[in-house]
Order: sequence, then structure tokens, then C-alpha cells
Amino acid sequence: MRLPPTFPVVLPIIRKLRIAQYVDELCPMKAGDHEPHGVMVEFLILHLLQSMDRYPLYKMDQWAERHHVELLLGCEASKFNDHRLGRALDAVSDVVCALESKVVTRALRCYEIPVLAVHWDLTHILFSGAYDRSEVVRPGYGNGAMHAKQVHESLYVSSEHGFPLMHNVLPGNAQQAPLAEELLLALQDRLKTTNLIVIADCAGLSYDIMDAYTRAGAHFLGPLEVTASERELMLAAPAEQFVELSYHSKRDKHCVHSCYDTMMVIKRDKKSSSRTVRALVIHSTSKHKADSAERRGKLQKVLARLQDISRFLNKSHYTKFSFALRQLVKAVPPELAGVVTYDLQGEDKHLRLRFTVDEAALEQMEQTDGRYLLVTDVTDESADALFRTYKQHTAVEARFCHLKTDLTIEPVWLRRDNRIAALIAIFMLALAVYAILGICSERAKLEGDHYHKMTARQIFFHFDYVAILMGPARADGTPEYWELIIRDDQAYILQQLGFPDPETHIQLLP
Repeated sequence: MRLPPTFPVVLPIIRKLRIAQYVDELCPMKAGDHEPHGVMVEFLILHLLQSMDRYPLYKMDQWAERHHVELLLGCEASKFNDHRLGRALDAVSDVVCALESKVVTRALRCYEIPVLAVHWDLTHILFSGAYDRSEVVRPGYGNGAMHAKQVHESLYVSSEHGFPLMHNVLPGNAQQAPLAEELLLALQDRLKTTNLIVIADCAGLSYDIMDAYTRAGAHFLGPLEVTASERELMLAAPAEQFVELSYHSKRDKHCVHSCYDTMMVIKRDKKSSSRTVRALVIHSTSKHKADSAERRGKLQKVLARLQDISRFLNKSHYTKFSFALRQLVKAVPPELAGVVTYDLQGEDKHLRLRFTVDEAALEQMEQTDGRYLLVTDVTDESADALFRTYKQHTAVEARFCHLKTDLTIEPVWLRRDNRIAALIAIFMLALAVYAILGICSERAKLEGDHYHKMTARQIFFHFDYVAILMGPARADGTPEYWELIIRDDQAYILQQLGFPDPETHIQLLP
């Protein structure tokens, strides 16, 4: 008899977080013989964390029957039908914030997850079907493309371990910047602290957001969209004064980062005052190579275009000086205007073109390649420590990736906004369990098959099949004997993680 294969590594975390208990406290059932909402939520999370052994989120009672979920959750598989799960989503939709707050608070305490800095970002979740009356499913941009139906998902994660701290479901056309202060205040209330460092990308950091964070008692760190004068200051930083940083990427071990630590005055139009911030001008050798190669590629295209214009001169439209000049202006982008020079002479039908490349100007321009700017108001941390914290921003990107691959949150077919909010909240609880599994693995120093550590995804690969053998049934319906089949590699992982014997989760129904 098959069981949900990852239950030995998932249920211990779900139970330690008391998710079902919190759901039942916040959503008590009315009098009558009903399965509590908590067991329905526990079932959904258990299902979501089955890697490839999952159904789409409908006809869940069939999946429950196939995997004999009654042996783990203590109620018949038929109870997990779509109608019953829908009613559980309706109940949870009223307590999403309180439920997530309780689970996050317990997780931080039980698993000793520090929260000194947080990373904030938005992602989009695609929807399929008709949502004309929805207040959150809207057309909007995501990953550089326009989507007809999406919602935005705001997510804060801890800088250390990337544990999800707070999520918000936002309309698909919502902009990140105007939400910064409101969402930060909600996060501070949940964590009972104000002195947080918030790390965001360019879309999540602006002049107004800096002011908002200062008012809230928090700090900021991240890239800023700079003005022309601020860009000149960044590029003018003397190369010999850059100090090498200790950070090294595991993916790009040969990349060297260095920093020029200075102060910068930021002034924006329509703002009566200016702001002085700490500016970390970062240089990356890998980015330097990429920037240089990109510029050289653009240069080759420009020269090819100028060569074409030279051949077209005095033919067709190119007999006119004004037309040929317009084509030349279009051919040379502003960033290469100081490198490529051209000279168009002569009268209509007798035009001559000369163009050259200023190698000295090109070399001077390449000296500033690989640079980008981070701004912060944190003054009591070294540039080295701040940059290391900033580079952990990949943690929130990784959680979004897990949400869309390992948990497969999109596309979504629900019709009601309240159920959309509830289902995404359950996905976030599943993501929290997934993150904790990775934390436990890292602390247990489990080595991966092809990586220096065993990730939650790799653990799921090991738990691809778990079964139980049942003997003949007694008169009361319980078996004479039963045995849980666990492989040696699975037993080793459970032992290293310190998780209980999975047999403790088996509930034999009469």
C-alpha cells in the first residue's frame, strides 16, 4: 500500500509548527460530526509537498485514496473531496494573517531562526479562466511580459536561511514602491521589532521608500536608480581605492568583488530636501567582462550599420544629405557617441562618409565596466558584511522559484477571491515547511549527491516511494500486523535530521 512518499520528512515539521491546531483554534467547527478544518489544511500541505507525486488541485479524494492518507490523518479518503476542501478554504480566508503570524512566530522560536535583515520582492502568479469580477486578478507585467490574468505576491524572507516571514496577495497591476511603508509596518508588528534592514531590488527602493523606512525606524540596502550626475560620481570612483571583498559566489568562484565605500547626496526633482546616504560602489570582475563583451558586440553592430550606410550613399533615399544624416544619428547609440565618430560631407547625390573608432576612449570607458551602486543608511556595519547580506537577496528569488517549480503554484483555476487568498496562504505554509526542511538539512550537515549540501529538493528525490505492508484484518478491522517499508538511504536521512520514526505517524482505523 502506497503512502505519500515525503510524509516522513514533512509531517514532523507540520506537526511541530502546530498548523492544524492553529487552524482549529482560529476556525472552530460548528456542532456536528464534521472533520475539522485543521486536518484539511494539513492534508493540502502534505499533498503540496509531494514533489512529482501530485495531482492537480481537484479530485483530491482520489489522490487521498490512492495514497491511503487515512493511515496518516485519521479520516477516510472520501472526506477530502473538493467541496469539503473548498469550505476549508472559505474558513481559512478569514484568518490568513493571524494563522501565518502564529506559524511564523512558532517557527522562528522552535528552529531558532534569526531575523536581523529581511529581503523583500514581488512575483506574479498566473491564472486561467474567467475572472471578470475579481478584485485581485488583473492584467499586469511579470518577468518583462504582459499577462492577461495574474496576481502579485509580496514576500519577505529572512536574510539568514531565507525563511518566509510574511506574504501579501496584491492585485496583478499593483506597483511595489507605494506599498513599501504599509507592508513594512505590518511586518514589524508581526516580528515585534523595528530595527530591521530591508534589502530590495531597484523596484523596491526609491527616495520615497528611504523616507518611509526612516520614519518606521528601519534601514534600507539595495541598488538605486541613479540620475546622470550620481552615475558620473559612481563611475569617477578611483579604481586604485577599491578594496577587495571577502564574498565569493559558489557558482562563480573566480569572480572577485571589490568596493569603494563613500557618501553620496541624493536629490530628486520635486523634492525640497536632499538625502545623504552611504554609497557602496561595487566592482565585479565577471560583470566587467560581461559589460565589455556587450559593448564590443554593440560596437560591431554599429560599425556594420555604418558600413551599410556607406554603401547606400548616393542611391535611392540616400542621395539626400538630410536622410543619410538621420540614419547615422540612429545608427550610433548615445553610449557609444564618444567612441564612434563619423563625418558626412558633400551635397545631395555627391555624399562622402568617413567613420572612425577612438580606441583610447573605448579603453577609458571599459575601465568603469563592472560597476554598480548600492545605497544604505547603515553606518555601523562594514562594507564587507553589508555586501554579503545584500548577496543573500537570492534567498527570496529562490523561494519564488520553489513556489513555481517544487510547489507549482501556477496556473490557478479558483474563481473566488477569498479562496484564492486562502490557497496562496496554504502554499506559503507549505513553502515555510519546505524552507525548514532545508534548514534542518544544512544544520545536520547532510551532503548532497552533486552539491556540497543536501537541499530539500534532493531530500524529496530520496523519498520517492514509501509503502506499508498490511497483514490479514482482525474482527475489529485492524490488521494482525503491519510494516512500514523505508529504504536505508531514507532511514539515514531521517536519523541525521533527528526526525522521529515515521511509524509514529501511522493511525490504524478500525
